Amino acid sequence: MSAVLAPLLGLTIAQAQPLPGGGMPLGTFVLQGRPIDRVELQQITYLGDCPGEEQPELRAVSFLAAAPPAPYQRILIQNQSTGGYTDREYDERRPTAQAFSVALGQGQRGSFLTLVPGPNSFGYRVLNRQKNVLLEQGSANLLVGVSRLRQNRSFSEIREDRYCTGQKNLSRTSLDACPQGLITLERLGICPGGRTTTLSMETVGAGNRPGGGWGGGYGGSGWGGANRPPAGGSWGPGGSPSGSNGGGWGNSPPGNSWGGSGGSGNWAPRY
Repeated sequence: MSAVLAPLLGLTIAQAQPLPGGGMPLGTFVLQGRPIDRVELQQITYLGDCPGEEQPELRAVSFLAAAPPAPYQRILIQNQSTGGYTDREYDERRPTAQAFSVALGQGQRGSFLTLVPGPNSFGYRVLNRQKNVLLEQGSANLLVGVSRLRQNRSFSEIREDRYCTGQKNLSRTSLDACPQGLITLERLGICPGGRTTTLSMETVGAGNRPGGGWGGGYGGSGWGGANRPPAGGSWGPGGSPSGSNGGGWGNSPPGNSWGGSGGSGNWAPRY
């Protein structure tokens, strides 16, 4: 008998009702109101954007001992094949034990009762907590089958994160006040369950950040944010926006062209 199922000090042991033919009482696992002696669990291997492995639990499993539920009773069920156990209510409010979940694994796994593929042997005990009396000890068996599946798993969301360079995991300042004048643009893939993968990362000057600097780029949807040329058509000498291309834009001559070299990029578009 395991340490978990061993009677506690000071616990009174009641005389269990004998079974026909002798032997220990046999308990039964219950699923959807029906007794079961076998369960089928899944082991899923994910491929694609979000690789990994998952072993989903089977929920709403219950248990019925030889003695029926009664007031103040609890039942402790331990898998002798894994060491995991669950301690559930076993009182008059329901026809079987309080429901629990089972999952593949070893040892204790939260409130789940852990199982291994193949035959699993269990011990159980029913206790009256009010009187501190052990009413029944018994055993149970469950055969566990495993279906192994392979599935493709894609990102559930693509997200862009913007922050002052060097402040990803720190308290973040406003993008208009980055200490180094640099902004990191990070493109993230979000997997089901919340795990993230960095798809790309770029560092730009604070004056050139998308949406706050050039709106759509030159030749795109026009000037954006606070960096568009002043009304009247062009930037005058010394009038280039902070963080703009090179030395700024020169004065535009009459007609439809920009004069001068548009900074280091030597822009000279015509309309």
